[in-house]
Formats: sequence, structure tokens, C-alpha cells
Amino acid sequence: INAEYMGIVEVHVSMSGFRFNFAGKSSGTSSAVLSSQQVATTPVFTSLPQSADSHPLVHPREALRLSWTDLVSLNPLVLQTLFFSNGVSLQQCVVDGDALIRTHGNTDLVPAVYEGGFKVWECAIDLANYLIENPCDLLDYRSPEGPATVLEIGCGHGIPGILCLSRGFEVHFQDYNDEVLKNVTMNNVKLVSPDGRGAHFYAGDWSYFHTLLPSHGFQFILASDVLYASASYPSFVSVLKHALAPTGVAFVASKVHYFGVGGSAQQFRRFCEDDGCLEVRVVRSIQDGLSNQREILAVRWRSQLNDGM
Repeated sequence: INAEYMGIVEVHVSMSGFRFNFAGKSSGTSSAVLSSQQVATTPVFTSLPQSADSHPLVHPREALRLSWTDLVSLNPLVLQTLFFSNGVSLQQCVVDGDALIRTHGNTDLVPAVYEGGFKVWECAIDLANYLIENPCDLLDYRSPEGPATVLEIGCGHGIPGILCLSRGFEVHFQDYNDEVLKNVTMNNVKLVSPDGRGAHFYAGDWSYFHTLLPSHGFQFILASDVLYASASYPSFVSVLKHALAPTGVAFVASKVHYFGVGGSAQQFRRFCEDDGCLEVRVVRSIQDGLSNQREILAVRWRSQLNDGM
């Protein structure tokens, strides 16, 4: 597995067992560390659609709500563990990289076919670290009406969403590819919620995905590395405007520039400014020298900010 883009500070071998541990104490660091354990060579996923014409989710109307029974049980389902800023850890499923290369060539995504969900992108780690280090922004939130609802858009492995799930939030996971949800996201969710309680799953294009969601039903929305293509901003923002509660906030972790694919955090901020409904503010800048500069963006309703909320 090529993990150069993940912002790895250290790679080491661990022979201990894997488990979720979101109750660790702060270690005073903010680095993500990948620990590898080669316990098996069986790939967890060995095939992807050959072309857009063969893919069942190419057409936006095909947005789907998945059930827990759609989970594809994997054994073994974990080869690696990610460690976060205060000692918490998260298991990571791994796709057979050779099979992916054979199917699509050496690429991280194929537009309208596969959107990169089998890899852990570094902004997901950035966002999880931010939530851990700033619990008052989300993790400490308590609602008198019951568990707050969280939506993770473009979830892939679901790292930030699973962190919230482990803290008692109800979490809705969305990814373009149902294969990612069935093979990876659900198996990671299973480690903190064996029966999938509190978790919901959706697959499909953003253009119609919002039709499956309650209007303004989410106090928090999470997204990581979803701003790489500026052409997707209209549909992404339409999901935010449909799903975000009046007093809610969306945290979007992004690279400042996505070289070679055209998107950027600045373009997204400009798009929201031109749209006029949402306000975007940078709450963290990350310049660790390991990769492209990255940011955590907080997105709120403009009227909410104007009212002093």
C-alpha cells in the first residue's frame, strides 16, 4: 500500500491485536502514525467496475440507502492501525492495491466510477485530530432532545464519523461507492457498534443523495478531501444547504490546492461566498512539511453568524 500521501510521521511494526480505543489521554502531539501488522495476505476487495457504463451508481437517481445486512464480513478485516493525537487508535481495512492497479491503472480515482474510498486520505486524519483536540466544537455537544445527528459525506473508511459514533452520536455515512461502504466502512463501524446501532449508510452521487435525508436534520456535517474537483461544488453545497440544521456547523478538511485536478479550498470559499447562503472560515491551518498545506474549514449558515449565534 502506497501511504506517502497520508502524512505519516513514523512507520513501525506492531504485533499486538487491534481494537478501537477512543478513550486515550492526550500525549501532547498532533501527528498521525500508521502502524502496520502483516497478519494475512488475503485481500479484502479484489475487483472494481471496469467502466462507467458497467457501474450501478453512475446515474444520480441510483442513490441508495443501505442496510446493516449489506455488510460484507471480512476475515481478517484489518491489516493496519492509525494512531491519533491523544493516544486514540483506529483500525484500517486495506484494499488489494495490486488488484486496483490492474483494474484502473495506478490511479486514486476514476470519475463516475470510483472516488477513492478504499484509501485513507490524510485530511480524514486531520479532521479526527481536530475533533479530538477541540471537543467543545462537537464531541462535548449534548442535546436535550437526545443524541445529536452527524452526517459524514464522502466517508470512505469513516474515521471522523466513527469517532463521533463512539461518543454516542447518531452518524449517517455516505460514500459514492456502495462497495466501499459494504467492505470497509461497515466493517470499521462494526468494531465500535457490533450490530450497527446508531449508524446509517447511503451510496450514490451527491446530486440526488440529499433526497434521502431529512431537511435541515443534522447538527454536524463532516467531510474530508472532497474539494478536489470544483465541478462538484454545486452538488456538494446543495447537500450542505439541504441537510445542515439552522444552528449547525459543517467541518470540511481540505488541501489548500489539489494539484492536477483543479480544486482548492480557496475556490470552495469563493463558491460559497458567491452563493450567498453559507459562510466559510478557516479554523485550523496545517503545515507539517509532509505534504501539501491543509486546512480545516467551518461552514455555517450566513444568517446564523449575522444573528450572533
